[in-house]
Amino acid sequence: MRRWLMATAAAMATALILASSAAAQWKQPADNVFTEDQLNTYIATTNDWLDENAKIMQQLSEAKTTEGRIAAVTDLDKKHQACLDRHHISQAEYDWMGQQAITAYGVAVYAQDAYEKAEADLQARFKENDDKLADAQKRLATYQAAAKDGRRVMTSEERDAAIKSAQSDQKAALEEVKLREEEAKTAETEAQHHDADAKAADDLAANPPADVSADDRPSYIESKKNEAQAARDAAKDARGRQADAEKAKADALAKAQAAANVAAHPDLPVTDDDKASVKAANDAAIAQAQSDIVQCQQSKEQLALVEAQLKKNLDEMLKQSPPQNVALMRKHLDDYKKMFDRSARGGAASQPSP
Repeated sequence: MRRWLMATAAAMATALILASSAAAQWKQPADNVFTEDQLNTYIATTNDWLDENAKIMQQLSEAKTTEGRIAAVTDLDKKHQACLDRHHISQAEYDWMGQQAITAYGVAVYAQDAYEKAEADLQARFKENDDKLADAQKRLATYQAAAKDGRRVMTSEERDAAIKSAQSDQKAALEEVKLREEEAKTAETEAQHHDADAKAADDLAANPPADVSADDRPSYIESKKNEAQAARDAAKDARGRQADAEKAKADALAKAQAAANVAAHPDLPVTDDDKASVKAANDAAIAQAQSDIVQCQQSKEQLALVEAQLKKNLDEMLKQSPPQNVALMRKHLDDYKKMFDRSARGGAASQPSP
């Protein structure tokens, strides 16, 4: 048993000597590239030292006397070195690994998180701008074609509303046509009756009945002449009303036809004022679309500059850490982040510092 213990002690001593010798012989690589084993060793060493610090902090909190608290933090350097020795890493290699790891971590996180998020946001803004540009170009083409044809640009809802309104106007106009037509017929009938009355009175004035005495004949004739004139005046008035009714009927027919044209082509202005209004609206819309196109093109150029600067920033950051280191950090990102978060949350009494 004694021999076995001695042999074991000798083997452990030899291993420590070899580890110390290897640690002492470590040299910083010229290309600053670390291996996966080195990264794992760095993470394990840091976690080990954090555990050791947790014990030290526990001892400090449980110490009842000043001597006890002093004892808890005594020989920190030795404990620190013992932690490094357990993982067969020198302070110089540990410090170098800490610096390389944090740099690779920054690059990995930026490239994987911040850069990708910024790029995704940029692409969303590119798409939004492209959609706005396409809309402006479509509006420009639409209003230019409308201006060429002298038409107004209408949405389907506006078109439907215009057709419905025109159909309502057409119906009202046709009803007025019917009303005026009846008025004209009534007036014409009245005029014909008055014409008949005038002729009858004229005939009686020219040929009084035999029963009219010679003494009454002059007054009778005068009376019939007056009746004839009154009838002719009434006929004239009736024909005036007939003419007015015919004119109103023609106007209503014109309104009905105009409303029918609007219902068939609601985008075509009819009156001069309407045409001028449509032209002004088309011109304003064309100017606005052209302005929007210029703005979208400028925005696209600005976004391209931002994207180029973002890529340049990424390239500059990638130069800070070899790509092999970044690849290994991405592979072990979760383990490193957990260790990093532990280190950030807990203040160690003394720990290997990168």
